[in-house]
Amino acid sequence: MLASHLYSRSSVQNGASSLPPIRFGPSLLPRRPLVTFTFLHGIFRNKGGGIGFEPPISLLRPSDSPTRAAQPFFQIGDKGASDLGSGLAKCINLSNLTLQLQCNEIGDKGASGLGSGLANCINLSNLTLYLQRNKIGDEGASDLGPALAKCINLSNLTLNLSSNKIGDKGASVLGSDLAKCINISNLTLQLAWNQIGDKGASGLGSGLAKCINLSNLTLELAQKQFICFGL
Repeated sequence: MLASHLYSRSSVQNGASSLPPIRFGPSLLPRRPLVTFTFLHGIFRNKGGGIGFEPPISLLRPSDSPTRAAQPFFQIGDKGASDLGSGLAKCINLSNLTLQLQCNEIGDKGASGLGSGLANCINLSNLTLYLQRNKIGDEGASDLGPALAKCINLSNLTLNLSSNKIGDKGASVLGSDLAKCINISNLTLQLAWNQIGDKGASGLGSGLAKCINLSNLTLELAQKQFICFGL
């Protein structure tokens, strides 16, 4: 399995890898179906323009667990996020996914590319996606929403988009798309420190009201400026 391949090539000495970065792409996808994919945010660009991983990156069976967290390098941009999405698109049997991509340089194109990949993961039931402190605006949020709507088996979702550039349009579209995730029962949605006003909050609330199977909701909407929430 790919997990053992990655671990066998990776070692950490004084917090840095002693080997060249491992490239990620379709050629490195596991031959056996993935059930759980935990992607930790120790990732960086290499000199060839691709992306590499500071260990560990874990492609795990349900019985496996990551051994140690990597340090972030804060350099993933649109291309890196899109490349990651292209790889995930091949993992059609994925049911549990955790992506930690916070504190990077991902913008609208990167969010869109990542969303395109997630849209193919139709068997996802548990998704945790950390994208806070990036550069995602209305366009990126609007493209990410339809991808989530295609994950028809999604029941548990944690989506952190705090400290980005999302405004009323992005929040409203995201709410409309989440309404299509009819099987969601547990939702944590973090949109604090964006540019969402009363219209965006109202649109988001209208969408969430249509999540008929929602039993647990955590919603964070504190913004940079005072707004009147229309929830």
